[in-house]
Amino acid sequence: MKVKHAAYLFSGIILGGVTALLLAPEKGSKTRKKLKKQALDIQQELQHQADKGMVKLNEMKEVGMKNINELRDKGMKTINEMKTAAEELMENTAKKVNNKTKEEIEEYDY
Repeated sequence: MKVKHAAYLFSGIILGGVTALLLAPEKGSKTRKKLKKQALDIQQELQHQADKGMVKLNEMKEVGMKNINELRDKGMKTINEMKTAAEELMENTAKKVNNKTKEEIEEYDY
């Protein structure tokens, strides 16, 4: 449930309950007991919704952390692969350069 909708729902519950109690022809002590019970019921419902929200937030945090770790691992793997490929390229280039004479290197068209 969206927060805005929840706020409307709880506002309606509170206003409806207060209106009904104020219009009811009962003793003040009885009315106060009913108001107290309704306030406790609302408090429990709000606590329940907050607990559900925290569970959902923790689930989202766990999924987010898992995704971050996976992306970090993929990034590190890619970096290592690129580093290895660059080192191999450098070695192959060095071997080719070492096998050529100075004249062959100067004649090469870069």
